[in-house]
Amino acid sequence: MKSKFSITRIESLASIPKLEYEGYYWLSDSPKPKVFDRETVDLSSFETEGNPSNPFVIESNLFCSESKISISVRHIDGAYMIFRIDWATGDECEVSEENYLGHSSFKDKTLSFRQAWLPVKDSYCEGFKVLTPSAIGFTGFSRGDNNE
Repeated sequence: MKSKFSITRIESLASIPKLEYEGYYWLSDSPKPKVFDRETVDLSSFETEGNPSNPFVIESNLFCSESKISISVRHIDGAYMIFRIDWATGDECEVSEENYLGHSSFKDKTLSFRQAWLPVKDSYCEGFKVLTPSAIGFTGFSRGDNNE
């Protein structure tokens, strides 16, 4: 399937666009993630001047179906890595979609992800272009365990 995508790094939790998302965030002091559907989420309270506070967000995946935006937050080595994927603009790519089972607090929901693949010349393939994974983003929840 063809689509478009662009990926940008976001510098802080406060810079995440204030949109209605479905998804989750998992805090460092919590045994399970906070799951939500179509809510405006503000994670900036888990940050002090661009640095993680306590508790901090271990990971978060957000998707705004209206704007076709995926947001990924990961806490790595004491800092946040935050990326935004816009599925409506940018480079044309091939996409694949996968569903995964998550934590038991997701109940009957599976996590849906879309992966962008770009054609890149490959010296191991006589200079022919091969599809290379370029980005993966959360695209919401699916109901039931359709783990195909």
